[in-house]
Amino acid sequence: MKYLPNLSRYDEFNAEAMKQPVYEGGVLLYGSSFFTNWGREKSHEQMLAASNGALSVTNRGFGGATADELLYFYNDLVRPCKPSMMLWRGGANDYFNGLTAHDAWQVSMRCFEWAKKDFPGIKIVILCVFEHPSATKPDQRRFYKDYDALAKEYARDNENVYFLDMNDFFHISPSDVDTFENFRDIFKEDGLHLREPVYEEYAAYLAPKLMEIMQK
Repeated sequence: MKYLPNLSRYDEFNAEAMKQPVYEGGVLLYGSSFFTNWGREKSHEQMLAASNGALSVTNRGFGGATADELLYFYNDLVRPCKPSMMLWRGGANDYFNGLTAHDAWQVSMRCFEWAKKDFPGIKIVILCVFEHPSATKPDQRRFYKDYDALAKEYARDNENVYFLDMNDFFHISPSDVDTFENFRDIFKEDGLHLREPVYEEYAAYLAPKLMEIMQK
């Protein structure tokens, strides 16, 4: 059966999100549960602390989101934030819903093109579809690599677009990247989501990278 997104399933959740504080001109986190589990207040507070007050973060992730749903809610969740930088976390849920990497990427790219049109000079940071312990199927790993390859190409060919490979954060050693093995003990039992305390460490990892991009 061909994938058909249920575009109304997040209406209530995102209606509540739209009531939360917006830090206009700051950093927008837009994507799936990797952001949602971080928490709206905690992501802002931890990134502020990790950047010495330089990065104000509005977290508008929603768990389980596919590229179609992120595009659908763009007007409601992205435009009001008027971000100077958007971090994108996508890909994984598109695989879980049976899309190809190419199809998922084509929809993702529309979000980026809209943001570039709406906010001239915005910096778009595409996070890799990171490796995790439960990604055991060969076709799943292939999807992740194919989606990331398309993201790298897009970043290479477009001004103010950056691909951030953060797989070294999840592995015991940088040499383990691309192996889908030897992960740090930072994941929940599902082998996909991070344990809540790990996000503070992730903020310390991420903030310098974003500040460097901001200065380019």
